[in-house]
Amino acid sequence: MRGKAKEIIAISIILIIAVSLSMPSYLKERKTYKAAVKKESKAEVGAKLQQAEEWMVSSPAEQGMDKDILDKAGEMVGKTAAYSLIVIRHGNIVMERYYNGAGMDDANNVFSVTKSFMSALVGIAADKGFIKNIDQRISEYIPEYYQNQRYSDKKQITIRHLLTMTPGFCEDLGKWIASDDWVRHTLELSLKYEPGERFQYANSASHLLSVILTKATKTSTLDFAEKHLFNPLNIEGIRWASDPQGYYTGYANMHIRPRDMAKFGLMYLNGGMFNGRQVVPRKWVEESTRKQVETDPKRTANTTAGYGFKWWTGEENGYYVYVASGYGGQNICVIPELDIVAVTTSMPYGERAFSDEDRARLIREFIIPSVLKK
Repeated sequence: MRGKAKEIIAISIILIIAVSLSMPSYLKERKTYKAAVKKESKAEVGAKLQQAEEWMVSSPAEQGMDKDILDKAGEMVGKTAAYSLIVIRHGNIVMERYYNGAGMDDANNVFSVTKSFMSALVGIAADKGFIKNIDQRISEYIPEYYQNQRYSDKKQITIRHLLTMTPGFCEDLGKWIASDDWVRHTLELSLKYEPGERFQYANSASHLLSVILTKATKTSTLDFAEKHLFNPLNIEGIRWASDPQGYYTGYANMHIRPRDMAKFGLMYLNGGMFNGRQVVPRKWVEESTRKQVETDPKRTANTTAGYGFKWWTGEENGYYVYVASGYGGQNICVIPELDIVAVTTSMPYGERAFSDEDRARLIREFIIPSVLKK
């Protein structure tokens, strides 16, 4: 009997290992999310980062903001599963709070905020001549896939369509990620609309941008990003997942710290400039953050009625706002007229995750009202 029990235990252990090895990466991501956050939280890394920071910290009053209202914002965010809240005005951090055991050195999976970084990289590549123009057909960059005549209905898809979520297809996320070739799987999708006809959210469209960038620059998306985006912003320690072919995931799974998200937002607020250097072309910033297409009227309440080049656009309290938004409460919110950037990160799963409605409320009821009238 004892021997039989040992045999059952051994078989169970083998099955657990087998399931773990076969589990798709997007499911593993959920299981190991917290561990991934803590992996980067070493004291020596934190000390190095703090020494390299160039942030100016100020009281809210010095930047024309009401501290009491911002404190209430912090309390509201603290009732959720949020990890962080940073508010910047006139280039100064006026509020920075961390919750639920998180700290400034913790790198989070920012999910679809990755898309906005991907857009910046495409803009840089176009400015440097690696990409001729965004109205080029994507088939010019991945001709090996278009040898299959079944994909001929996708020949009209351009880089612009990918940037604006208008290629006409929509994937089943689980099936797409579980496939052995994400590009081929995407091209095998049926067209729901003609390319350019209307907005249809598709993660695979953003991932194709990473593939195209790699083909165009003849270097990996991460290497290109480190040279032309992360290094100029003094961002270090980026972790980024890749697909079965080794292309970095252009739609999500980039791990980055809240202050680094704030740098990216501040750079966009300043027209692509950071520390006196034009990192992203000003024209690209302007085009990326204006409404290129309508999304869904129901999104109006969530500051996402329009879509630019991987940025959501809309209005709150009469002020234009654009947002890099990731699943489960990862946000970079920019309010140009008020010279404000706000960043949130959150545990993405569960009922207490910082929601789109929470983000809209944060901006509408706290951030904008905190600005003191002159």
